[in-house]
Amino acid sequence: MVEQVAYLSMDAAKKGIPYSLYINILSMNRVPFIHQAEGKGEKHLGNTLELLARIQGGTFTVPFENMLNQIILKEPLATDVIQGGMNLPDYDYYYSLFEHKGSRVHHLQTDRAQEEGVAADGSFA
Repeated sequence: MVEQVAYLSMDAAKKGIPYSLYINILSMNRVPFIHQAEGKGEKHLGNTLELLARIQGGTFTVPFENMLNQIILKEPLATDVIQGGMNLPDYDYYYSLFEHKGSRVHHLQTDRAQEEGVAADGSFA
């Protein structure tokens, strides 16, 4: 998954698309999960790749639904939201809240499932 996020970040940087990043790994910052504020360009990409390189297996995670809820309540929403990792039916409620606020929700393709609306090559259109 880290490789997919890195690829998407490089693609966004190359195309000048601003992006932010939320990862449900415990953080000691203002928010209890990893968050990289919106930015674009090579410097932002460098910061993203450095952040991704520091992620280690066995790290404590924040419940995904808690992170989604906090993003919906407290963060400005993007035009597009790309979700990676497990996609459980329990999360559909949160995705509908994103969509109700005007975001389009996309899901990264996994080896186990083919989902409608997935970016098959992992790139931005």
